[in-house]
Amino acid sequence: MKNLNLVYLSINVARCYEISKIGNHSLSIFASKDIPEEDIILFCKFYGIRQSKNADIVTEISYSADEIFRLFSGTSCETIEDINERIKSYPSVAVSINISGGIASILKSAIHKLNLSITQVNSIVSVSKTIALMDRKSIVSVEHIAEAIQYQSFDKN
Repeated sequence: MKNLNLVYLSINVARCYEISKIGNHSLSIFASKDIPEEDIILFCKFYGIRQSKNADIVTEISYSADEIFRLFSGTSCETIEDINERIKSYPSVAVSINISGGIASILKSAIHKLNLSITQVNSIVSVSKTIALMDRKSIVSVEHIAEAIQYQSFDKN
């Protein structure tokens, strides 16, 4: 596997990495069919991403290493070091969530449409609090819940 910068793989993977580090959430990264699983395993090991079968956050890498280098050669972007430095700047404050109104509605819809377990719903709530913290908000909004739901909605098959 070529030495890849995390952000080159996907802005979404970089965002998931940051959320997982800030909130101490488990992260699972899987790849599209044309990317060898060994590449993902080495990538996760290199960046200290602890893979988990029942992760709080699930995301996909959809480009092979060769495609990524072709697409991004000569461009500069945020590095893993940049992300890790930014992580240090987040405050350690409690974030609250009021599960009513729009938040209750979107959670209820996700539970039924995605057939979510209680564990997955708890992960969504926990991840949404981390996302709110990253937005420097003290209360979870519908947008935070929606983003957290997308990390539980991947069908890996």
